[in-house]
Amino acid sequence: MFLGVLVVGVVTTGIIVDPAAVEDHSTSVPGQVKAILNAHMVAPPHRITAKTSPGPLPKTPQKTPTSVVPKSRKVSPAATVDEAIYQGKLALRDRAYVTAVERFYQALKMAPKRQKIHYLYARALMRTKRVKEAIAVLKNALKSWPKYIGAAHLLARAYEAAGEPEAAKDAFEYYLKLEGIEDHHKDDLVTEGLRLLKAGDAHAAAGWFRRAAAGAPKDMRARYLWGKALFLAGDHSESAKIAESVLTASPDDLNAIYLAGRGYLAQGAKEQAKNHFERYLKLAPRGRKAKRVRKILKTLE
Repeated sequence: MFLGVLVVGVVTTGIIVDPAAVEDHSTSVPGQVKAILNAHMVAPPHRITAKTSPGPLPKTPQKTPTSVVPKSRKVSPAATVDEAIYQGKLALRDRAYVTAVERFYQALKMAPKRQKIHYLYARALMRTKRVKEAIAVLKNALKSWPKYIGAAHLLARAYEAAGEPEAAKDAFEYYLKLEGIEDHHKDDLVTEGLRLLKAGDAHAAAGWFRRAAAGAPKDMRARYLWGKALFLAGDHSESAKIAESVLTASPDDLNAIYLAGRGYLAQGAKEQAKNHFERYLKLAPRGRKAKRVRKILKTLE
């Protein structure tokens, strides 16, 4: 009875076992049982041995939540300053701005003399629309580190976001003076010029564009913006001259052609204005300003 149950169990389960890999229990199992087992064994299609076994499958790596310290660290989320900073940066990257504010605030409490934390905390505050608080943090940082250029630049942007153009202008001036205008990238100067132009201060904007053009003589965009700002500020003669200087380097610059035409027209030099407007239509009959140019030309007939 025992043998019958054992044989049926082996066959019906469909388990294929390599006899050579089965430990010999002949000392504890009757020889007849072993013989019956061997008689019903089927050679496996692939012999599984210690050498050919693939072993356990590799575990799929789990992504660590941005706001939680890895379990292997066995510490609270803000146990150390460096951990709080690291988690804050991860939160910024993942756009979890509220979490970033919390982490950088914790880091600042633990290490108020670490310069970079003030900048990171203010940056996170700005992301959560807490601009006034960011301004306070940056001003406090600049009291401790007057030459902290990163804080000075962010302060200018914070004032701009807060709708305080005069304060933004002063902060940006201070930022530029920290290392000298010549040491800054022209894009910073152009950005400030565009901000002032948008605010309606074309005269001040022209000054920033002029500095950008002087620092990058081959950058025709900065030069064109300089001429445009001058035109809006009422200096039509100088605006036309700058537009012509752009055309010397880039004869088919449609914006410069249009600006020169407007400059000449404002001075009463209708023939020169007409030449430039006709030149515009010849190059771009369906250009963005083509309809406007045609209307101007009708008034010059």
